[in-house]
Amino acid sequence: MTDYLDFTGPEGLRTHGTVLVVPGRGESPAVYRRLG
Repeated sequence: MTDYLDFTGPEGLRTHGTVLVVPGRGESPAVYRRLG
């Protein structure tokens, strides 16, 4: 998978290394395991 989307975060938001997890969208437990 080489395609990606690039979004600009809100002003002042530190986004380096930030992972936002939104549960309940049908992901399997394996998706969350890879995040640690």
